[in-house]
Amino acid sequence: MVEAYKTGELGGVFRPYIECKTGGSIFSKQQAYTMLDAASELLEQMFDDPEADAKLRSYLDGVKAYLAEDDMLYFLEPEIFATEEQSLAFCFDIGYGIDERTPIERYPLRSYEPADVPFIELIENY
Repeated sequence: MVEAYKTGELGGVFRPYIECKTGGSIFSKQQAYTMLDAASELLEQMFDDPEADAKLRSYLDGVKAYLAEDDMLYFLEPEIFATEEQSLAFCFDIGYGIDERTPIERYPLRSYEPADVPFIELIENY
């Protein structure tokens, strides 16, 4: 994969990932989302292309899977949104594919829901 990056097969957008995997520092949240979007876009372009490089596709699948892991997308800085619509769009599909019988790990708090307001206040005043 490093060779694919060095030869230009993997674009420069994946530099933070390569550096992290070769002993460098962890990438930022924004870099993670940028790389995740880039990997998704490239894989979508390759989907119907019979001449797409299978090895490159495998690399991109690996990068995407790594970045999409819950552990990788957990960052200490909070998400801040200008509008409630933006926050709900961000939270859309958080629980997709999760067995409903398992305990909830994340839950979006909504300021327009009276039941959520005490929790929001507790977090803000922590």
